Amino acid sequence: MLGSEFHAMAQKVTLSPKDRLRQQWRDDADQWTKPSEVNPLSRREIHQPGDLVAAQPWMTSGQWIESNDTFATRLVVQLPISTPYDQVSFYATASLARKDRLVLQPPIQFRAKSWDNGKEVPGWVKKQRTKEYDFLVYRARLLENNAIDEYTRDARFLTVYWKFGPHGAFVATSIAREGEEGHEPSPAEEGEVTSRYGLVNLLTGPYVRNLWDVKSQR
Repeated sequence: MLGSEFHAMAQKVTLSPKDRLRQQWRDDADQWTKPSEVNPLSRREIHQPGDLVAAQPWMTSGQWIESNDTFATRLVVQLPISTPYDQVSFYATASLARKDRLVLQPPIQFRAKSWDNGKEVPGWVKKQRTKEYDFLVYRARLLENNAIDEYTRDARFLTVYWKFGPHGAFVATSIAREGEEGHEPSPAEEGEVTSRYGLVNLLTGPYVRNLWDVKSQR
């Protein structure tokens, strides 16, 4: 496990007194390109942009998950009964690597935070800070699984970015030589690294809970 995150997005959902126009449905579909906004097309419901109400890791980085393992954790999100939101959507992601493709030494350790603007924060991270996102940066030395590669290749480092802000949260990983963390790889380079080291990104959600029935019980 390289990194994990769980986050909850709360939304206001008003009802239109009449059927919505086709263009409004198209506008709703345009929002599907945003990872933190996945709302259904609706004839009467008007979904407004969601607000992040909770985010946290759901598993410790560096732990192992075997192929037949089952892992469960319980996370609680609390909102006041007077909240103006109408529903909450839950998302979870995880970044993993195959243990037969790489070894991390030492374990993944915290290195920097974006609001310090330290030298270990890449330029692309600093740019995204202007979009109201913050980052926690973790890093570990990567050892090649092949002895020849370990001897002949330049040392590489795994970096994990834990991103969060008012509009969502996610975990991203990169593998690069020291000092090249700011390089933005092309799709071909990214595919090669993903294949070589067995990187896997898991995403689930949204799981939606309407708050109307919860409020009606009080």
